[in-house]
Amino acid sequence: MLLAASSSFDTHAQTTPPPPVKDVEKREKVEVAGKPEVTWLEHREMTVASVLVYLVGEWSGIRDSKDVLQLVARFRSKGRKVVQPAQVELGLTSYSEKPKYATDHKLTLIADGQTILSQDVPPPADNSGGNAEYYRFSIGYPDFAKFANANRAVLKFGATAIELTREMSKSLKDLDATIGR
Repeated sequence: MLLAASSSFDTHAQTTPPPPVKDVEKREKVEVAGKPEVTWLEHREMTVASVLVYLVGEWSGIRDSKDVLQLVARFRSKGRKVVQPAQVELGLTSYSEKPKYATDHKLTLIADGQTILSQDVPPPADNSGGNAEYYRFSIGYPDFAKFANANRAVLKFGATAIELTREMSKSLKDLDATIGR
């Protein structure tokens, strides 16, 4: 994790405690797209591993009101070591001029031609209704591993179908690789 340094050097810095670790759950986005981030949450004695993947568009499109669809995958472990979770939390965030998935939020995950998940993912009650839509769901770790390590992974969400590129799949594989085996 990268911490920002103060602009002035404090001669007592060696005796002062380090700043608290930021709580990952309250972040709006993972800092670097495509690269897994592992964070220790000391106050919860928990490690969180997560990755952000842009399925459609990129970060700059958000402020330009272009279509952007992000996938965040995250799992948590008690203690300092990342261990295989029972469930993987996934989140889809859509940015567009008007809501794209408000009426059709069916999600299908396909790994090497096999459907591993097909469900309606309703928006949370607090969805903003503006240009951003949020959808959260969980899948079992074995299904996540199949999807992350598939030779051909496809995500269908509403009317949008995306075949993951090598880079997208690599991001999910790299997240899976954070697990201490």
